[in-house]
Amino acid sequence: MSGTVPGEVDIDIDTNGDGTPDYTVFTAPASLYNSPIIGQSVVWVWNHATDAIAAGFYASQSTNDSNVVMDICGEQIGMNASNFGDPMTLDVYGVDWYYQAAVTDSITGIHVTPLGERFWAPVLDIDPATALHPVQTTDLDVQDFGTVGTNPSETGLLLILNGDRFDYSGGAPKGNESMQIPLIP
Repeated sequence: MSGTVPGEVDIDIDTNGDGTPDYTVFTAPASLYNSPIIGQSVVWVWNHATDAIAAGFYASQSTNDSNVVMDICGEQIGMNASNFGDPMTLDVYGVDWYYQAAVTDSITGIHVTPLGERFWAPVLDIDPATALHPVQTTDLDVQDFGTVGTNPSETGLLLILNGDRFDYSGGAPKGNESMQIPLIP
């Protein structure tokens, strides 16, 4: 699990398109800033309407990795399978809560559609007998579903290279924690 000091990642989610965040998904210590602060980073969801805060998963960040994977369930943000295809807007903030108590980075106005990926590739096999090992290569078949009903601003795929390997979750290769695959339709 990743450490949580001094940084936090906040994602404001507007699920109904009214321009106001309905939920904030954020990383914070498992103790939610209460003493003692332990080093496990948890993904919390704050429901703005009810003012309730609940955790569901640990944040995933392996050794040598600058990516943080923040898993949530649709139910945590008021969604279920009937909401597939419903657009939402995300604003992402990097927060230094320990030293500055300030937002240090931001990306705003990200439009996404749940289950609306424009590009899709099958998950690579993690069976030890057939998984890719260092210096091996393989073909990756990518499907392009076009711009209608998808996330049309997508420009390719992001492969996170710190994935679970059999019975352990290893770190990312040094200096190569992810691979961007730009696709030109």
